Amino acid sequence: MELKCTMMIKGRAGNLFYSSSHNSVSPMESELISALAAEKRFFDFDCRTQINYPNISLLIKNMPLGDMERYGRIKDFFPAMLSTADIKIEQIQSQLAVAQQMNETREAFAVVAGILETIKSGLETNQKQSVKILRNMLMELDNNLPRMALDEDQEQYILDRVDRAIEDAHQAISANEKINESFQAVLESLQDLLFKQQQLQALLLTPVVDEVQDDEGYQMDIELF
Repeated sequence: MELKCTMMIKGRAGNLFYSSSHNSVSPMESELISALAAEKRFFDFDCRTQINYPNISLLIKNMPLGDMERYGRIKDFFPAMLSTADIKIEQIQSQLAVAQQMNETREAFAVVAGILETIKSGLETNQKQSVKILRNMLMELDNNLPRMALDEDQEQYILDRVDRAIEDAHQAISANEKINESFQAVLESLQDLLFKQQQLQALLLTPVVDEVQDDEGYQMDIELF
């Protein structure tokens, strides 16, 4: 269309600037189009016109002021094109946001799962150590008790002490099993949450377009002026 244009796309990480001349956009021009992006849909000054949408702005620098028919056609054409681009940019940014959230969720899940596995492993190790200590104590008593020539009350004390140790060890083992079950339930809940987020991601990434069509079936978003 023999137009000299500068375009700004508003990204979540910053604005992106492009020129129809394929040259880099000067800082002054970047500041100009950024400042005018908050103005109304069409902002005209001299032979320049900037067309603004929420996610994209286009600065046309050589509007044909001497050819009002062509001037009007340009203003009719660009709203349809830019509104479509604006919708697509919004979709892309939503997809990027969902993808980033999913990545962060996966990373968080991996960290939490690793912590739970470490704790679970530590509990299992402690459980094995407790059982080992108890067995060593029983073996030691079994070897030494007959040679001690203890009184009846002394032997009874030792036997009672062993009974208490066995009961304590049993309670500790039972508690560990319950904790392991709790950890497993937490892991399953996290996996279920991750699955639901994956379903949500698939739903959000499915293109949904609200179309306003003219008599010939073309999508339109024309501002009359």
